Amino acid sequence: MRILWTLGVAGLAIGLLLGVVVLIARVAGAIHVPGYAATVLVLLFFASLNPLGLGIIGSYVRRATRRSRAGPGQSFAMSWR
Repeated sequence: MRILWTLGVAGLAIGLLLGVVVLIARVAGAIHVPGYAATVLVLLFFASLNPLGLGIIGSYVRRATRRSRAGPGQSFAMSWR
């Protein structure tokens, strides 16, 4: 799941870089299509949030699975004495 988290962080960084490029191109007048810059920025941002969120959720699922396989903790066993 760390792969998804890493891809999400890398996607956010690349999206930020491409977003700056699109904004500079829009301000410079290289982009003539109305709404193009906003659409690209929103798409880049949310597309990179998807693997980041899946990586975070996967990390919690992995921790829960490992804890449930471990069985009861030592404090539980000591409380019955």
